[in-house]
Amino acid sequence: MDRKERIKLNRQFHRNGGYLIVGIVCFFAITGILLNHRSSLKIGYSTTVSEYQLDAFDTDTILRRHVNDMLMKIDTSAQMRAFQLNEDQLQIFINSGNVTIKEKNGEAEKVVWSHNQTWQTIKNLHMASFHSLWKWVSDFFALCLIFVAITGLYMAKGRNSFRKYGWRVFAVGSLIPILLVIIIILMK
Repeated sequence: MDRKERIKLNRQFHRNGGYLIVGIVCFFAITGILLNHRSSLKIGYSTTVSEYQLDAFDTDTILRRHVNDMLMKIDTSAQMRAFQLNEDQLQIFINSGNVTIKEKNGEAEKVVWSHNQTWQTIKNLHMASFHSLWKWVSDFFALCLIFVAITGLYMAKGRNSFRKYGWRVFAVGSLIPILLVIIIILMK
């Protein structure tokens, strides 16, 4: 196989490999952005807020059994994980939320968080923790990305070729994650 045939074959592999993985690249890119900003976008969960009226209480004399009694008046199925007394309120942490009760007037607010099943599945797919088969798909995808990246290195010709120019940009691009790892390690 002469040089022209190798170049033509490389271009075909690069083009077809790129077409093959573009959908997965877009999926990982979009879900990665959403995962990075999920708290500010408020996706992945929903909150339900309910208000209740209880008797006023004194934070200086409250005991764990009193906290359980107050929680049972609000939600008989809730299980208390912990509670915290602040200056003028009691905060009770339950399985999927919390209850805040004001000391002076007994106003109570229960906040319950519930996960969005669709978002949970997308997150699991992105993190390759969905199913063992998806881990293999994800690994295959990573290998395809490496293949497309390497074949792409040899696409340019002339003064912008990898051998004459591209290796410098490649070196800088390779140093960026290495430097970030070093900086993160030094910051700890």
